[in-house]
Amino acid sequence: MDHPSAHFVLDPVPTWKYKREGELWMAVCDRLGLVATGEDFPEMVACVTEVMESLFQDLLDEGDMEGFMQDRGICIVEQDVPEHESPCDMTIDTCWVLETQ
Repeated sequence: MDHPSAHFVLDPVPTWKYKREGELWMAVCDRLGLVATGEDFPEMVACVTEVMESLFQDLLDEGDMEGFMQDRGICIVEQDVPEHESPCDMTIDTCWVLETQ
């Protein structure tokens, strides 16, 4: 079963800086205060998506999305969130940038 999708356009687009530390790949998004890791590059990228989706679902569930983003200097330029859906049942669609550290 497909989950409904919530779509967000953020300005600035969250930037993740990544590097390899020994056997682990790590990405950090300072603006959102998030960290994602993986045993290889594709796993790290998948973790970035999962971490952002979890954050957005929590913020939507708590009604804190706008305040959280404003506190971090991020403007929500566009959002499309299905009504009458639990955030836990949604997939989150937003852009982000990945840069080497």
